[in-house]
Parts: sequence; structure tokens; C-alpha cells
Amino acid sequence: MADDGLEHPNGWAGYEAVLQFLEVDGWNPQPLDGLSAYLCNFRGNNGALRVVAQVVIDREILIGYAILPVNVPEERRSAVAELLTRANYVLRLGNLEMDLGDGEVRFRSSLDFEGSNLTVDLIKGVVYAAASTMDRFVPAVHSVAFEGADPMAAFDASFEG
Repeated sequence: MADDGLEHPNGWAGYEAVLQFLEVDGWNPQPLDGLSAYLCNFRGNNGALRVVAQVVIDREILIGYAILPVNVPEERRSAVAELLTRANYVLRLGNLEMDLGDGEVRFRSSLDFEGSNLTVDLIKGVVYAAASTMDRFVPAVHSVAFEGADPMAAFDASFEG
């Protein structure tokens, strides 16, 4: 694929590498229409997540998203935003984020692979970082969003055990 006349051949090679990794690793990827991305389902220790592996072809960037299947009610978004901000301060790889308009919560990890081959280990690092980190915070987000828990207490509880 490196020289088949496509614009951004390394970006397209990365996109193909992501598909191969997801298939071999058992993620059952489904292409997302209009995006250079694949949607997968993930069952973690704390619940189900949607995982998206996206390649920004022209920029040669891999982005992994792990998305909660339910949105935060409007009246609890400021409390969840506090929880996410506290968590982001200590996270080293990626970040938690919430769409304040609809309450979607996700974790995002990313990698710039410009000029480099996108390897299995690099892809695995991005995808698993997103899925495992979001899974870790599912109980905290759920308790703040749906049970009225205090954001600081939920944050502290996410680091116990």
C-alpha cells in the first residue's frame, strides 16, 4: 500500500494496520461511515463500553476513544465535570472528557505516528489505554451522574483497592 498512488499512503497504511490488529485481537471491528474509524464493543470489569479506533489519515494520528453507553443527565454534568477534572490531573496517558451539550463521557488516548510505521504494540497501547482507563472510572462516573455522589469522594474511591 506504500506506493499505490493514494494521497497520504502512511496514513492509509496505519488505518489498515489498525483493522488488522482489531481483527486479530478479537475486537470485531465495524467501520464507521464517513470516518477512517472502527467501532468495537468492549466488556470491562465495570461494564460495557463502545471503543472507537480512528486514524486521522492526513495527519497520521491514531486516536482511541472509550465511550460510556449512557449520557450524564444535564443536572449532574457540572458534578461529573469536577470528577473528570480531578481525574485528568493525575492521568498520564490521555484524558477523560464530557460533551457538555449531550452528556457523553469518553476517554481519549492518541498517538502521532507521522513518518513512522504504526505497529501492533503502538496500536494496542492506544486502544487498551482508552478501554482500561475508562473502565476504571465507570463506577465513579456512574455514582456521581446517577446516584448523586460527591465528585471528590468518587474520585478517591476510584483509586482504592
